[in-house]
Amino acid sequence: MPFRCRNGPGRPTPPPPAPSSPPGTPARTAWPRPPQL
Repeated sequence: MPFRCRNGPGRPTPPPPAPSSPPGTPARTAWPRPPQL
């Protein structure tokens, strides 16, 4: 597992996102459209 070695021995891989995430997540709705500067 190369991806595991990259993170390092003292840095476990982050857990997968929860499948039962709340609808209308900011991170999910902000990705499709670019930030309005």
